[in-house]
Amino acid sequence: MAAPEPNVRYYDTRTPPRRWAATGALAAVVVVLATAITWIATDGFGRDQGTATGQVGTGGLPSGEAGSGAGDGAAIGDGGTAGLGVATDATSVVMVGDSITQGSADEIRFTLAAGGFTDVTVDGVTSRRIEAGGGQSPEAGIEAIYRLLADGADPDVWVIALGTNDIGKYATSEEYGALVALVIDVLPDDTPLVWVDAYRDDYADDSALFNEALRAQLSDRDGTVVVDWYEVVSQDGSILRDGVHPDRDGEALFASLVAQGLDQLR
Repeated sequence: MAAPEPNVRYYDTRTPPRRWAATGALAAVVVVLATAITWIATDGFGRDQGTATGQVGTGGLPSGEAGSGAGDGAAIGDGGTAGLGVATDATSVVMVGDSITQGSADEIRFTLAAGGFTDVTVDGVTSRRIEAGGGQSPEAGIEAIYRLLADGADPDVWVIALGTNDIGKYATSEEYGALVALVIDVLPDDTPLVWVDAYRDDYADDSALFNEALRAQLSDRDGTVVVDWYEVVSQDGSILRDGVHPDRDGEALFASLVAQGLDQLR
């Protein structure tokens, strides 16, 4: 049965794409997705505090014995994974991001609709940073979240894809971690969260530093999944047009990764 038509509110002025993606490209996407997701689940959802975010392709997802309250998971591509069970009936999602999100908005919309999400808001703005912005600059991510909350946004799941435009602007892991903490403090504590990590080929080391700080900050937040965009594009830079922004096939992959992250919450 066809997926229900979503009630989509998104901030993308592009004309609709002429195609979803070529069949061959989608087949490649499926292969990459097999190793694309790493996630963080805190103690309340079965993660042993000694286990950091799993490495792609190493079976690093949490596992536990029946009756222990731990998740019974396996690495993506090795028979699937058990979700966190915190968003089983989720149908609404709000996503806040930058130009990567804006450029992938149509693909995100279609992909999440196919996954059963009927109320989708995608708010992506070019050059958006996490805290800096406003005035003559693009609206900051924090400002966007405050605005959406003031407008009554109360989704089943929040998705954040911020940090790309902050990479290289700070020198330490602590500074990057403080930015992530700002977002965590604004979002409702009891709402599940998916965060897509970041990649810039012109700041590869800083990208890794940001992502390390991101995972450290999120490691104590219940019901949280981190999507490893960095790992995917660092292995196959051909899906990026300029070292940062995905091409059409990359946009389809980005949307699919978001959907995979949401599935991990179910």
